[in-house]
Amino acid sequence: MDRRRDRIRCWVVRLFGGTRHGSDTVGHCLPPSAEIDERTLEQGLRQVEMLRQSGRVLEGGTLLDLGTCWQPTIPLVFFLAGCDDLVLVDRERVLDAELLTQTAMNLRSFSAEIAQRLGLEERDVRQKLRPPENATFFGVLRHFKMQYLAPCDLLETNLPIGSVDLVTSRAMLHRYSERYVKALLPVVADLLKPDGLMCHCIDQTDRLEYIRLLKGASFEIKIEEFNPILRVVPEDSDLVDDPSLLNSFLVAAPSRADQSAARH
Repeated sequence: MDRRRDRIRCWVVRLFGGTRHGSDTVGHCLPPSAEIDERTLEQGLRQVEMLRQSGRVLEGGTLLDLGTCWQPTIPLVFFLAGCDDLVLVDRERVLDAELLTQTAMNLRSFSAEIAQRLGLEERDVRQKLRPPENATFFGVLRHFKMQYLAPCDLLETNLPIGSVDLVTSRAMLHRYSERYVKALLPVVADLLKPDGLMCHCIDQTDRLEYIRLLKGASFEIKIEEFNPILRVVPEDSDLVDDPSLLNSFLVAAPSRADQSAARH
């Protein structure tokens, strides 16, 4: 019943313009930059590690990344981890061939750390992160097994139901209004396969609010790491623990009983 009310609310918002830009966006992408943000790289590696520790096999999976924005670091990490189809979604078009190519090339500087964390050979990491020279944007995306949907609002896009294995997001409440995230979560639940999972990296200050929204959309929290100390991955330096990089990581799944009832 709650799911049906959420769907009705989504349609009302769409009909009367409540989810257009300016009302559902509370933050903006930083100016495009291919420079690797070490914190983002660490977050991507940690999400892969959490999912693997839960027993999830990433190889061959389909990933939906919500709000890729200015740097596709986390999708590239999941590509290296074996995901076979990565769907990147942005409300505004930010990514292009140069930005994606240069980000991948810059990640090669971290190949040793990435290889160690993902259980890969360093030479394979470096090779996979080198896209074809002079390729079109479509060619670069194809090399990394990606699709880029932008500008795209998932509330208004008919992606196939039950087509996604994993959904990733990063700091959604810093970029989108609570109302928009609340409307989006039931849509994401429908896109997930029966054993699909969402993996979120959120600021610790948003943890309780995000859990409330997930439970309101009939998601179950499967794994949580509250305020883990993330390892920084600076180039040519030893790993250190930096207590300033505090985040919460959540892995959640839709309640299939609620989802089945909503569809009927």
